Amino acid sequence: MSCAPQQRVDQSRLSDFARYGRSIAISDRTAVVGAYQEDGSQGAVYVLTRVGDGHAWSHSARIASPSPADEQFGDDVAIDGSTIVVGAPLDHQPGAVRAGRVYVLTPSDGAWASVAQLASPGTHQAWEAFGGAVAIDGDTIVVGAVDRDAGAVVDAGAAFVFTRSGGTWSFTQTLTAPSPVASDKMGSAVAIAGDTIAVSALRRNVGRAIDAGAVFVYQRSGSSWSLVQTLTATDAGPSDLFGTSVALEVDAETGDRRLVVGAESDDAPGFANAGAAYVFEAPAGGSFAQTAKLVASDPAANAIFGTDVALSGDRIVVGASGASKSAGAAYVFAASAGSWAQVVRLDRSPSDASAFLGTSVAIAGMHALIGATGEEVGATTGTDSGAVHAFREHEGGTWAHGHALHAAHNPSATTYYGSAIAIAGATVVAASPVRADAFQIDADGLSLALPLPPPASSQLWGVGTDGASIAVFARRQIDVDEIVGTVQVFGASASGWTLEAAIEPDLTSPAGPFEAANSGCVSIDGETLAIGAPRWNGGDGRAFVWTRTGGVWSQLQAPLGSAEELTNFDMNFGRVVQLDGDTLMIAEVPSSGLGGSTRNGKVHVYVRDGEGPYVLEQTLTEATPAVLDGFGSSAAISGDLLAVLTRTTKTVRVYRRTAGVWSEIWSVVIDASISSSSRQMIDIDGDLLAIGVPGMQVASIAGAGEVRVYRRAEDDTYAVENVLRAFDPVVNRGFGAVVQIDGDRVIAATADGDGGVYSFPL
Repeated sequence: MSCAPQQRVDQSRLSDFARYGRSIAISDRTAVVGAYQEDGSQGAVYVLTRVGDGHAWSHSARIASPSPADEQFGDDVAIDGSTIVVGAPLDHQPGAVRAGRVYVLTPSDGAWASVAQLASPGTHQAWEAFGGAVAIDGDTIVVGAVDRDAGAVVDAGAAFVFTRSGGTWSFTQTLTAPSPVASDKMGSAVAIAGDTIAVSALRRNVGRAIDAGAVFVYQRSGSSWSLVQTLTATDAGPSDLFGTSVALEVDAETGDRRLVVGAESDDAPGFANAGAAYVFEAPAGGSFAQTAKLVASDPAANAIFGTDVALSGDRIVVGASGASKSAGAAYVFAASAGSWAQVVRLDRSPSDASAFLGTSVAIAGMHALIGATGEEVGATTGTDSGAVHAFREHEGGTWAHGHALHAAHNPSATTYYGSAIAIAGATVVAASPVRADAFQIDADGLSLALPLPPPASSQLWGVGTDGASIAVFARRQIDVDEIVGTVQVFGASASGWTLEAAIEPDLTSPAGPFEAANSGCVSIDGETLAIGAPRWNGGDGRAFVWTRTGGVWSQLQAPLGSAEELTNFDMNFGRVVQLDGDTLMIAEVPSSGLGGSTRNGKVHVYVRDGEGPYVLEQTLTEATPAVLDGFGSSAAISGDLLAVLTRTTKTVRVYRRTAGVWSEIWSVVIDASISSSSRQMIDIDGDLLAIGVPGMQVASIAGAGEVRVYRRAEDDTYAVENVLRAFDPVVNRGFGAVVQIDGDRVIAATADGDGGVYSFPL
């Protein structure tokens, strides 16, 4: 009854001109994405995974450039099984500036480790661009060096073959063009499948057609490679740049081969640089012959159809990064009865005018990833930060956009991403102490909508959303002796999320003024905002209610507080606040309290009539209250149902309201340790109840954690309907410490500093 998570997201890492999506490669359920200009052109590579039969891609790892030089690590990438190849064409070599380097990575102890660094053999050449194109199949790697000189022939280009034996990679052979000519640019693109290698020279002259381009085909015999064929377009023309991109595949059963070659500057009638892609077929042991020329159904000048190409069985994907005036697009073609037909044009609407969608393309079965190096998130966030869009083929052959992917931080011991989360409708908010991200729920997964910039010198504590608005509570230091709490309210608009208001409740208190904004929380529902300040006045606690009229927020009523306020510290009134229509729930969970005070936990339920103030409806406690029992440590409300966790007894109780009276209807004891610090370990939505069990041992992994989803029956009893677990469990990570549920989706996060937010469809 356990289901795998659909997706994991980590804290966004957008940076100007990173150009995430420059290169993409897929091998089964693992994908690699290059961001070759991240960190001032040092570059980085991101590893994505697709879990089980799910269709969403999860962030798995960020691999930073091993070199401090601006080497453009990730300019090209390749993957086969558990081996990743990364090109860094501007890395320095001894005696040769910007000669280039290639890194080979394999998994080790849960991370990706460099096991080899490849360079051009013999004397390195400055600016030879070794690593500008890479490909791998099994134990063979091919690397292009497009600007390598062949003796006195400048920029003739070359490709190099490396093989793995006993875990060690070694140079095998140099591939050069017959009768090289200056600026042939051999090695512009490379591909390998089985015993066949294809290397393009996109500026090779074909007869009188200058820069028409050619592709050289090499065949392996024993341990050596021999040139067996030179391919050109049957309609080769000047400056076509045939060989802009190449993709090669061999049929494992028949040995038949298929090669696709992009020619991004091929002219269509009336459209200069419209672009084209050519399909070549070869039987096992035979020669390649051109069988098709693919063009867009809507050719346009400078569309550069053929920017990149990818091949998977009887599907071909062609990128056209200049389409729609540089918004970009990709086209899917399918083979049928011996011919190729365009199935769909993949694009985004509304689109970023300079997204360059189609810069890179990759396909594996029904899943395609399309890079958009110029795409930006929001109007002012991450100029040319880049994105990758996941598309999927559905039954019947239709294709649809699944979700978008962006650069993200690696988990670290200090991230705590997911320490606060919220979900409502199609909106998800995830926060760390330093920043919150807004996501939208797309067809197959979460897509980053916008990083929400926090106030300066602040620490984030709580987030809330009702789908149309997002509220973020932050502790902010004004100067050395002044701390305030600020709630930023963001509203949804056609251009994304926009900051609409910054609210500062009056947290002035006689005692502990510097901690008054600590542990703040927030809830928003329509035109009403509730703010919890449990550490106000040394922990007496306060809750504030604000309402919005005509777009302006104002405080509705005097702050709500404990009946014992100003007489006892550490009562923590406002530890949890949650709005649901005209009902407001506030938890009060003492952490110490002065002797003689009522130090058991309480959950207060307030209601309002129309636009009037909130008045206390009922206060709930354990049937037999105990000192510091932790009743209300986590609590959630949905309509006339209320769920409350008692920390000390590890008991979750569900209450139902009937005629204004709340009564317990069901309870369950958690059979594992829980986190005393989590305020969101349980959530309730209609008949569904989600309980995080962060201390649960999963298989042999102690403290891996899980989330149990219960459904309410007609007799008001609950039964476990599903158990959700992280696909990447770690000892004592405490998955399930933070849980939110809304409709048919659960969002859950971990307890440890590494963080991580997981999305589950139900």
